[in-house]
Amino acid sequence: MKNEARSARLPHCFKRHAMNTAITERVLLQRCKAGDQAAFAELIKQSSPAARRAVRTIARNPADVDDVMQETFVKAFQALRSFDQRSKFSTWLTRIAINNALMLLRRQKVKKEISLDGDAEDGIPHLFCLRTTLLIRNKR
Repeated sequence: MKNEARSARLPHCFKRHAMNTAITERVLLQRCKAGDQAAFAELIKQSSPAARRAVRTIARNPADVDDVMQETFVKAFQALRSFDQRSKFSTWLTRIAINNALMLLRRQKVKKEISLDGDAEDGIPHLFCLRTTLLIRNKR
């Protein structure tokens, strides 16, 4: 009821813009699913600023933000057929971007936890422990 009241108060031009954006997104998604790469580029152009802002709050390094966004675009393109349009494309893209940024933080945390210099108190070089740990984690 509240949304209807708010919607009724909006000027007509705002309502039309919201409807045109939804129609445009729907049409672009149909074209994307049919294999139109230009339509995907347009969707990314419209939707990526929100995703980039979310990633920037998680990964503060600009190079990391660019890497996460590139990975996000690839994953979104690969999973485009599974997008069921229950939400807006920008919401879906932002969720993928946030997940990728969190994975980046997890990978960086693992790198920081393991020391590469010096020997352990028991005489085993840390580098040997690091290689063994990484090999075991990568095989899982």
